[in-house]
Amino acid sequence: MNYFDVKRLKAKIENQKLKVAKIKEKSTSITQTLSGMPGSGKIQDSVLDTVSELDYAEHMLEQLINQLKNAINSIPDEY
Repeated sequence: MNYFDVKRLKAKIENQKLKVAKIKEKSTSITQTLSGMPGSGKIQDSVLDTVSELDYAEHMLEQLINQLKNAINSIPDEY
């Protein structure tokens, strides 16, 4: 892995961090509407979808960070 590969990987990590932040922001804006009508359970689906999306995004971020760590560790000590 060369310098440009590491730089691209760092950019991917930053983009993934932004994606995680946006999903977290989205997750705080999920609200339940209260009315006298019976509910359909849509709020639960929305929460589940957001949690799943966040879990996947955090997993991908962790993988990218591990790739970067491996790339850094593979650099010979002479440099």
